[in-house]
Amino acid sequence: MIHINTRSVPGQHLCLTNTKIKTMNKLNNKVAVITGTAAGIGRAASLLFAAEGASIAAIDRDEALNAKVVEEVRSQGGNAEAYTADVSSARDI
Repeated sequence: MIHINTRSVPGQHLCLTNTKIKTMNKLNNKVAVITGTAAGIGRAASLLFAAEGASIAAIDRDEALNAKVVEEVRSQGGNAEAYTADVSSARDI
């Protein structure tokens, strides 16, 4: 088992087994809408919430980087969809 410190959530770690997310089931049957998912805290939250069993609605203005995070979640056994938007813009909301 490999532990990866997300740094954005002190004391929390993702548990990976054979490159698959080990679901801890705290968020099964829930959808997490997360903004800023292309990097930093948003990326870390997406991976952590997916590890807990949530489906991820990943929102970021950088379509390419957001798609990579969604693919990372999926490749580790999670469920995620990417949405391109700038949440600071009323036009995108």
